[in-house]
Amino acid sequence: MSEPSVRPAAAVLFATFIAAELTWVTALMSGPAYQRVLGLTDTQLGLGLGAIPLGSLLMSGIVGHITARYGPRRILRIGVAGMILGLVAIASSRNFTMLLPALILAGFSAATLHNAGITLLSDLFPKNTRRIMALAAALWFGSSVVWAPSIGAWLAFAHTHGIQRWSYALPCGVGILLLSVCLALAARVLGGRSRRPPGARPQPAPAPRLPGMRWLWLPALGFGHGLLIVTFISWANPMIQRSFDLGDFHGGLAFALFALGLSAGRVFLAFRQAIRNDLLLLGISASTGGGILALALALPSYPWTLAAIGTGAFLASATAPCLFSLVAGRFPRSKSRLYGYLEVGISSGALLGPFLVGFLVDRGLAVHLAMMLSPAAGIAMGAISFARLATERGGAVRIIPASGDP
Repeated sequence: MSEPSVRPAAAVLFATFIAAELTWVTALMSGPAYQRVLGLTDTQLGLGLGAIPLGSLLMSGIVGHITARYGPRRILRIGVAGMILGLVAIASSRNFTMLLPALILAGFSAATLHNAGITLLSDLFPKNTRRIMALAAALWFGSSVVWAPSIGAWLAFAHTHGIQRWSYALPCGVGILLLSVCLALAARVLGGRSRRPPGARPQPAPAPRLPGMRWLWLPALGFGHGLLIVTFISWANPMIQRSFDLGDFHGGLAFALFALGLSAGRVFLAFRQAIRNDLLLLGISASTGGGILALALALPSYPWTLAAIGTGAFLASATAPCLFSLVAGRFPRSKSRLYGYLEVGISSGALLGPFLVGFLVDRGLAVHLAMMLSPAAGIAMGAISFARLATERGGAVRIIPASGDP
């Protein structure tokens, strides 16, 4: 099979990740517009917004098998095409019955695209997986920080000027255009074809078997990552408002500082090889980041809390790149499947954490105390990483060579 040039292929993958992230943000932030235009109840709105991460969670469990069997290039194009179809279905929905499957399709497709994309990136940069994953994560997360307030401003404008039908349809159209360009570029730059005799049918490659049960610690760490990052992002704004009796602007600054810390930390990782051992860096990042975020929740001063939030996010920024790098480094032949299981862990933590905080707050616990669940997850990740590192250095587990899994 002809191999794509590394830099153009990486550029296409980065662009695809960013377009997919913008699509994800658009679908999630348009909840109030869905409710106004389609007349949804609060229960239907909750089901609709939960359909996207739920679809991603369910697909993550199986997409790794599909990618391993049919190849990441083909599956990437299928994922992008699925997101385009999902956006078309969302924009053309006329009731909840039409909207719900459209949102589920968007979740399915996002998981498909992401699994194939990170598999391709690790193939393109086998010796620099952590750094390239850090750059990719910084780009897609940073783009959502810029896009989210833009979508919010547009939704408010559309509502005020009586063009509610276009409130989410227009951003969906922008997403369709961006993803269509990415699909065309992927087909051109990444779409190498195998050379086979005329008339021969392509045979899917058998998916490699997983190496026993020695990989289960990876989804466990992924669960901690989802619990740490998404829980804090979800509740940072309400926590600031309730703890310091402030408004939306001041609460939004907490989200902005957290996002800025994550993005800046990942850019730093992309260009500086601070610590070579992924497990060691993961342990340091998760435990120190979790510790500083716990301090942020306990500080009585708003400015100091903001500073601690940004610092904690910066320190915790290495968790995701290290996790993706660990999969590629230790299980290269099974990485697409393990990326899927890793995403299952991340998505599970991302779904459970915000719910548990809300559950505890509803039962009378102060929000800043309930949010301690987030930094506790980071400290637990650090403990697991250090324990695993001690085991590996003791010789019980060897690093898997790039040529294959045991």
